[in-house]
Amino acid sequence: MKKTELAKALGISRQAIYKFLWQGMPGDDLQAAIDWREKNLNYFRTKKYRTGLAAARERLEAERRCKIR
Repeated sequence: MKKTELAKALGISRQAIYKFLWQGMPGDDLQAAIDWREKNLNYFRTKKYRTGLAAARERLEAERRCKIR
């Protein structure tokens, strides 16, 4: 599997692919790469966490604005 294809499938940049490969992520099998990422990545440093956190902050701010009025 090409690095660009793997990056698209995982939803990350090509540069991140090379970083993770250097850290030990398998690069020839998509499912193995997904499993490796689930075991080895800190969830709190992922885009999924950051976008969820941003959405929660927006909801909280909207609730505060409604209470003030």
